[in-house]
Amino acid sequence: MLMSTTPHATPGPEENLLGITSHPDINLAEAEGFLRAEAQLASLPANEPLSAWRLQALHKVALGHLYEWAGQWRRNQPWVGAHETPAPGRIPQLMAEFQDELQHRELRVRTRADVVELQRMVGIWVC
Repeated sequence: MLMSTTPHATPGPEENLLGITSHPDINLAEAEGFLRAEAQLASLPANEPLSAWRLQALHKVALGHLYEWAGQWRRNQPWVGAHETPAPGRIPQLMAEFQDELQHRELRVRTRADVVELQRMVGIWVC
């Protein structure tokens, strides 16, 4: 998640729990959290389906040390760079659809490339 100083960008330096004010240091702390989440994802049992709940838990692992909102559905509609995010009221339905898509793709995993593609999809969401 690249940090920005433009209005409506999220999160800002004033929002982190560690009081970090430098954008490069915030980016580093976020990256370290995402590495922890990635390690946890890789350690899950192969028969455990990916669910919206699991993705929320991974998000909490990735960013919970920095942001109190980590692992929760959004209650606002931030801009991420020039991208307008979906309205908060749409998040539960979109996540249910994403969960269905992940579980459908999990059934078709046959090769290492399939596993990598599935991990990429999850990584994009968690980031």
